Amino acid sequence: MTDDLMTRAQQAIANEDANRLADKARQIADADEQTRVAEEAQRRREDAIKAAATALAAEGISLPSLGEKFNAAVAALTDLAEAAATRNQVIRDQAMALLAVGAADLTGHTSEYVEVGGNRYTIHDNKPAVLVARACAVVADALDLQASGINLTTTLNPASGPLWRQTPAEEAGESPVVGLP
Repeated sequence: MTDDLMTRAQQAIANEDANRLADKARQIADADEQTRVAEEAQRRREDAIKAAATALAAEGISLPSLGEKFNAAVAALTDLAEAAATRNQVIRDQAMALLAVGAADLTGHTSEYVEVGGNRYTIHDNKPAVLVARACAVVADALDLQASGINLTTTLNPASGPLWRQTPAEEAGESPVVGLP
């Protein structure tokens, strides 16, 4: 029986060693899996940071690029306002010239409009401030900024009347914003 007990003891020790080795192998495999998962998460994090940095540095997205576009838009609005002011000054100058030569029937005794060849030119058609405000309102409407809480048309109504109607300058040409009348 002693040999049998010894064999059984050796078998029990071997089983315990095998169980310990299997447990250790599972622990090592779990640690390896955790390391792999952590490395994969870190790689995805780094990829996301790199993609965000690339997207945020793209043309038109960076603050300097947006600043350039803003400056170009301000310059375009300034050109629009200056053109309207020049137009109004030409109307005034021509009305005064016509009044000076006794053509009051073409000016209605005022320097605010001129009628020549059946066409009426008036400084009230396109005031510079109204044109600039309308340009902003048309863009806001085209981009549907009102859905975002911006409502330019409400704040512009006192200055320009109902904005659903076009100014004479808008009626004379096509709208520069795609999709607008």
